[in-house]
Amino acid sequence: MFLSWLGRKAPPVIFCLLLKFLPIVIALVSPTSSSSSSSSVGTTTTTTKLSNPQEQQQQQPPLHETADRRINGTIRLVTWNLLAPVYSHPKKYPWSSADYLDWSYRGPLIQSELTRMDADIVCLQEVQTDTWDTFISGLDENYEGILQNVTNDHPVTNAVLLRKNKFRVIDQESRSRALLLVLGESNTTNDTDTVNPRRQPLYLANVHLQAGIDDDDTRVSQLKSLLKRLVFHINGNKKDTDNTTKKRRLKQKAKSLVERVKVASSKTDKSLLILGRENRTIKADVKNDVNQEDVPPAVIIAGDMNMLPTNPVYRWLSHKDHKTASSNDQTQRAPRVHMRDPGTGLRLDNLKFPIVGKHIELLPLTDVYRRKPPVLYQTKIEVESLDPTESKEQKAKPISMTYCGGSVLDYVWTTTSSSRAIDITKTMVFHPQAFENEPQQWPSKDHPSDHLPLGVEFSWRSQ
Repeated sequence: MFLSWLGRKAPPVIFCLLLKFLPIVIALVSPTSSSSSSSSVGTTTTTTKLSNPQEQQQQQPPLHETADRRINGTIRLVTWNLLAPVYSHPKKYPWSSADYLDWSYRGPLIQSELTRMDADIVCLQEVQTDTWDTFISGLDENYEGILQNVTNDHPVTNAVLLRKNKFRVIDQESRSRALLLVLGESNTTNDTDTVNPRRQPLYLANVHLQAGIDDDDTRVSQLKSLLKRLVFHINGNKKDTDNTTKKRRLKQKAKSLVERVKVASSKTDKSLLILGRENRTIKADVKNDVNQEDVPPAVIIAGDMNMLPTNPVYRWLSHKDHKTASSNDQTQRAPRVHMRDPGTGLRLDNLKFPIVGKHIELLPLTDVYRRKPPVLYQTKIEVESLDPTESKEQKAKPISMTYCGGSVLDYVWTTTSSSRAIDITKTMVFHPQAFENEPQQWPSKDHPSDHLPLGVEFSWRSQ
């Protein structure tokens, strides 16, 4: 009624101004309504804000620096001995509750950890065959699994997980205590999956050598067999690669020659004669080019080696000689070899280390964790949740333990010449206890195995 009367008595301009500022006037004279609205908004904000970083990490999806790593083109490899259910006896691990030893508890925890690590290649040891199907179905669907063939219905084996659409399995072979894969980079175009011919094959060996303080001779035999098979596959693929390179270069030179013939066709016969001589020398040129490009193979050997860095087998792998160290750069960082086993007191001088043969050409190997000390891996959320006063930069430290007994048993090796084919950019551990050497009571509520996982990132170079 007031507005109706005002519309008849007041000038139109004043009436329009009143209508414009009327909501502000109502808000000023209604503090209760404003307070209620503000309180409501404040309540909504409070409920969406997490109270602490741990709750935030649980409720938000994990971030693994995946985008940055994919852009940089590096590949992440993880190796882990899972502790098979048949070996997780309460008598062997008396400190651990039977509930925490049970696979129904440990399996999902391992799956969760593997998801957090976000690797492109995962080498697993002590995989129990009757749990494999269930285990892999609980992992990221972007993985495909390869299980090592076992004999005599052995219940435990090795396995490799590969990120789909990233690798093609060119060849695979199961050896004693080793799963060997020859991998090519997947080249997915137009719904077809082929191997990128310009990428050097990656020779991957996932190993779990014989355990036991008096079984060094067995471990040497297993490694000798593995190295022989690696050389076999490398030589076989090298012939295929040479032929492919030869054909590609021959095609390129022939194409170039055709173009030059077209240009010279209107010129003298002397020009055509010169081109004819070039045509006859194409095959010789291509052959020489291929021989000059002796690209070393890209080799990675990862897994549970069941040997200490002070063991002669370690020295044999890293120096080609189990007694006398060579003069290369790695010697200064290698531990002193104990020729008497500290556990049994047995002399190790009489171990038979092979010193001749084509497989010895792959030696010495490089222990990448000794060459490039690791950092503690953290997701972006874990880094952001640190106290602002704490340093967020991880410093590399020497690794001290991968096994609950307080020793290093797990390794990642490359051939020394592989540095031209693959470049190790980072080594990682996923548990802070890896930098200590005190025995740990694993498996436990928080850690599902008696071994720690290791991880490396590397770039895979083109030919």
